[in-house]
Amino acid sequence: MSTKFTFFIIGPSHHHFYYLVPFINASSEKEYCVIGATSAYHDILRNNFPNLRLLAFQPNDPKLLEYFNSCDVILHSNAYTFFENNIRPKLSSSIMFGFINHGASGKFTDSGYIMSNYLWDITVLSGKKDLDLLYETENIPQSKRLYNNPLIMKAKDGRTILIIQAGNLRVQSYFSARPSRQEIFSGIKRIDPRKKTILYMPTFSYNPGHTKKNYCSIPFFVRLLKENKLPKNFNYIVKLHPNLINEKEIVQVLGLALEEQSICFHIDIIGGDYLKYMDISDLLISDRTSAFYDFLYFDKPVIFLDHNNECPENLTFKDITNSYWGYQCGYIISEKNFDTSDKVIEKAIVDDCFIETRGHVRNYCFEDGLSPETILQMMLTHPKYISKKQ
Repeated sequence: MSTKFTFFIIGPSHHHFYYLVPFINASSEKEYCVIGATSAYHDILRNNFPNLRLLAFQPNDPKLLEYFNSCDVILHSNAYTFFENNIRPKLSSSIMFGFINHGASGKFTDSGYIMSNYLWDITVLSGKKDLDLLYETENIPQSKRLYNNPLIMKAKDGRTILIIQAGNLRVQSYFSARPSRQEIFSGIKRIDPRKKTILYMPTFSYNPGHTKKNYCSIPFFVRLLKENKLPKNFNYIVKLHPNLINEKEIVQVLGLALEEQSICFHIDIIGGDYLKYMDISDLLISDRTSAFYDFLYFDKPVIFLDHNNECPENLTFKDITNSYWGYQCGYIISEKNFDTSDKVIEKAIVDDCFIETRGHVRNYCFEDGLSPETILQMMLTHPKYISKKQ
C-alpha cells in the first residue's frame, strides 16, 4: 500500500505555502489543505496552482480530523501553537508529523524559537547553518556535531527526530521554469523596463512572542524617501511581508510616501511569489527578513537597513546566533550614514565587492542537491514509520 502524504497551512500564509509546493508536486496525491482561511484566499491558491488539489477546512470541522487520520505523513510550514494545542492531540499517534522550514533561520535566533522547529517527527532544514543554530542552542561542541543527511537525533523527551537538509527547493523550482524578463515586466504596472530596478523587501514589526516590535524598517525607509536620500532614477518594487497586512498604518504611510515621490514604483503585499521581483531587480534593500537568503541565488548586491542602530560593527561569519548575521553580505545604511544613502546605493551597484561573501553564506545556508522526491522517500526511514509498516 502506498504512503499517503498531505500538507497544510494555517490561514493566508502564501509565502509559507511556496516552500511546500515542490513537495506537494512530488507526492502522488498532489493535494493539500488550508485551515481557517477565506474563500478569496482559496481562489488565489487555486488560480496560482491549478494542478494541485486544495481542500479547505475550518479549525473545528470534524472532517478535518477524519482527513488527517487517513494520512501517513502530514507536513506543514506554519503550524504555530494552534495546531499543536488544538488539532494534533486529537489525531492518531501513528501519524508522522513534519516541519518544512521556510528559508534559512535568520531573523529569530532565540533558543525558544529554534527549538520550536523540533516539535515534530521530521524537521526539514535548509542546510548546515540551521543545524548549527540547533547545536549552539543545545551547547554542543564542534567536535560532537554531526551533519549526516539525513540525521537521526534523540530529543530530551525521548522522541526520535529525523533531520533532513533539503537546500532551497523553492528557488530551484523557480529556475526550472524561469520566465523571461519581458514576461515579468509585462505583468507589473507603473515601472519602466528601461531603468534599473531596486527591490525593497521589509519584514513585519514583531517577534513571535510580541515582546519586540522594532523589526520592520518601513518607518526608516519612509524617512529616506521623504528626505530625498534615495536615488530617483530607478524603478522601485516594494514587496511587503504578508504579515504587514495587519499593520495597516505603516503600510498606508509607506504608500503615501511613494506616491509623493517622482519615481516609478510597484507595491505588492498579497502575493507570495517574490522570486520574479528578485529576478528583474538590480539591487535588494532589506532588513532582517529571511527572504534575503533566497536573493543570494540571484547573486546581486544587497543594502541592509540598520534602522535600530543595533548591528555589531565587527560581525563575523561565526556569529550565527546574531539576527544581523546576514548583514555581512552587503553595505549597511543606518543613522550614521543616513545623509549619504543615495551614494551608498549607487556604489553597491557599481562596485559589488561582496560577491565572495554572499557565495560563502549561500553555501553554508543551503545544502542543495536533493530532489523533493528523494526527500519524501528519506522521511520514510524514520523508525516510527518503519515500525508502523512492519
